[in-house]
Amino acid sequence: PMALPGNYQVKLTVDGVSFSQPVLLKQDPQLDDSPVAMDGMCRQLALSQRVIAVISASKTAYDQAHAIDTKLSSLREAASNSTVKTLQTRVAELAGTVEDASIGLSGGSYAVPPVKGLTSFSRINGQASTLLEMVESTSDQAPVPSLYRTYADLRKDLNATLDAWQSVQAQAKGLLE
Repeated sequence: PMALPGNYQVKLTVDGVSFSQPVLLKQDPQLDDSPVAMDGMCRQLALSQRVIAVISASKTAYDQAHAIDTKLSSLREAASNSTVKTLQTRVAELAGTVEDASIGLSGGSYAVPPVKGLTSFSRINGQASTLLEMVESTSDQAPVPSLYRTYADLRKDLNATLDAWQSVQAQAKGLLE
């Protein structure tokens, strides 16, 4: 995400040796430097960081789903089990596909398109990535209310899918032990 103008300390560690350097990040001279603009940039950064947390959580869960699917596949080869097949189907639904990730946000209000059932981690990730681009494209202005609503909708979808994912993980753990 973007960084706000100010003084920063940059640290690089290579082979256990650290190097530090102060850095002054100046405001883009083409942008407004008024207190209102600075407040807008602070709000933009805060929302960006929250959206990035959604992206990170959905990606982590997606990776976990694929790891469990791989383990379940080896189990399925050992014994054709309908419970394993059903669980693999559920894991695939929650993880989603590349096509899910390409489903954007709709309309001028940046709405999250409705989904029957739970939203896959792939779709949440793709929509959050689109939202991040929108949030960070406003330069020195605070995000508009519809961006906050979209974030809230994505967070709600992520929480619901994570809840379902915990249940699937518990079932998988029982089979894999």
